[in-house]
Amino acid sequence: MLDTVVVALRNFRVTDHSSDCLVVGTRRRRAGIINRQRLFVIVVELINSAIESVVDRIGREHDELSGRAKDLGAAAVFCSIVTAMIIWGVLLGHR
Repeated sequence: MLDTVVVALRNFRVTDHSSDCLVVGTRRRRAGIINRQRLFVIVVELINSAIESVVDRIGREHDELSGRAKDLGAAAVFCSIVTAMIIWGVLLGHR
């Protein structure tokens, strides 16, 4: 088996297309990171919607804790969107 590895390494040649493979890999990695960040924003938005639904289900009257829960959910969505914008800017800026 070691002989097969040595022969394979001896016959291995680096061509000009190897750099293209690295670029494609980098593009896929960037696309994967961007897609994960999109998914993260959607998940945070769903959690915020769940919090708002529960608070509205409990009662429509104004309550300080209910308002705080809704505000914190909205703040979490805002932070996830800002984080996504920063990550997208960094990734797309390094093209």
